[in-house]
Amino acid sequence: MKKTIRIKCQGSGMAKLDSLKILQGDLKDLSDESGDKLRRRIETFGFDAPIFTWDGYILDGTQRYKVLQTMIADGWKLPYGKVPVVNIEAESVEDAKARILGYVSQFGRITENGYDQFIVDLRDLDVGLIDLPPFKLDEIALPDENVKTQETTDNLIITIECKPGTYEHIKSTIADWESKYDITVNVA
Repeated sequence: MKKTIRIKCQGSGMAKLDSLKILQGDLKDLSDESGDKLRRRIETFGFDAPIFTWDGYILDGTQRYKVLQTMIADGWKLPYGKVPVVNIEAESVEDAKARILGYVSQFGRITENGYDQFIVDLRDLDVGLIDLPPFKLDEIALPDENVKTQETTDNLIITIECKPGTYEHIKSTIADWESKYDITVNVA
């Protein structure tokens, strides 16, 4: 028996998945790791955010669209082949593209304090189901005395002491640094 993708949201309408068209092209990349996280998120929570469209083009939701296509190819069933959509008004393709840039923009920033307060009651949070943007080092570390650098003749050693739960969200940033530096992470 095929597994069914659960629809857990409503939009202003429904659209056949195969009728939607990608407008953003290669603007954003969906790595295999992020695609897997998004898939596990949809499997766990269902499809819970409608796709924003204009004239059949996807303005917001391209990555969810791609993951749904993969899931269907892997044998999952999408009820009626349709997804919830929110129809957005745009004057032209140029206007629609400008709106895409607005949707992919991140105007607010996650702070250490805000993050700590938000997750305080999420003890069973599976961080494998989320993909937060990289934190700035000064936002994820404990006070400055906990970020130490040590010059050596061959390398720079960076020691970061971070709060529990934070390390998962900075792993990708640390991975980028590991090719350049010797890094030690201590979870406080």
